Amino acid sequence: MIKSVRRVAAFIVMTISMLLLPDVCRGESNVYYYLPYLSTNSSVVTYCVVSNTSTYDVTTMTFTVMASQFVEASQTAQTFSSSLNLGRAKTSLFAFNQQTVSVDSTTGLDISSYTQTNSIYGGTLKFLSTSSSSINCKNILMSCFQGTTTPKRNLLGYLCEDDSTSGPGSNFNLIGY
Repeated sequence: MIKSVRRVAAFIVMTISMLLLPDVCRGESNVYYYLPYLSTNSSVVTYCVVSNTSTYDVTTMTFTVMASQFVEASQTAQTFSSSLNLGRAKTSLFAFNQQTVSVDSTTGLDISSYTQTNSIYGGTLKFLSTSSSSINCKNILMSCFQGTTTPKRNLLGYLCEDDSTSGPGSNFNLIGY
């Protein structure tokens, strides 16, 4: 009887531990860039240069419209084609132009279901690597510019968050730009 109670207790503890522990236990690393200032206006294109300076490949990239001016955002992640993924030691140009998100001049996502023309919206760009503790805000770097003029305006006010332990006190990073 005591052995069966111990087994049940051990099973419950293991199950709860796996549910409460972060993605690191599942062998994943995630980096999130929160972009609150995007627009579907054709004269307010946003360009983001993203560099993967890690030695690991980004295996999945998603973009989620989190808030929209005239439409209630569904907050549903859309996944880029795997052919557009950010490989190790690679730099790509993301363009948020009207109602599309492009990577290296290839249209990756159509966000017209989540935004309206000539409106503003905010979103989350997520990078995932299936190697645990491999990518973070310190090695997936991003710099954004906005507008159609030359030179472009430097975009400020976006954030990077990860689920690593490379931040202060061995915690996650939260970096504002």
